[in-house]
Amino acid sequence: MSSKGRGWSESDFTQWMCKKLERVNAKTVAFVGSKMQGTGIPDRYICHRHLGGGLWAEMKKDDRRVSDPQRRFLNGVFERGDTALVIRYRADQTVKVEHFDGTELGWHDLRSVVIMDDVTAGHYIVNMLIDAKMRQEKLR
Repeated sequence: MSSKGRGWSESDFTQWMCKKLERVNAKTVAFVGSKMQGTGIPDRYICHRHLGGGLWAEMKKDDRRVSDPQRRFLNGVFERGDTALVIRYRADQTVKVEHFDGTELGWHDLRSVVIMDDVTAGHYIVNMLIDAKMRQEKLR
């Protein structure tokens, strides 16, 4: 994994983001597909006191497709009042946050964030998620 964030895989980006979030007292829970769990569960559940609870996040690199079972799960939790996001990391070190139907909720340039200390980067990411959560609420 590049220390500057270039060439990261989806897994690399997810681990980087969760590490930064946990440095600012967020709790991140990973879900890995298994036969018992079934398909469609998003990659992460993230909670932090400034988020007013938690949110479900499906991580995608570039324009990789959200599967139908993932979309159904995200729609189901959204209909029940939770936040359900798709977070897309791009090779140019930008992040696009989307509603699970593809509606854009925000773009963020991470070139300066990847060189920040863990706590500063963690606060930036929390604020990015707060912004996306507020924009998604307007879609209800």
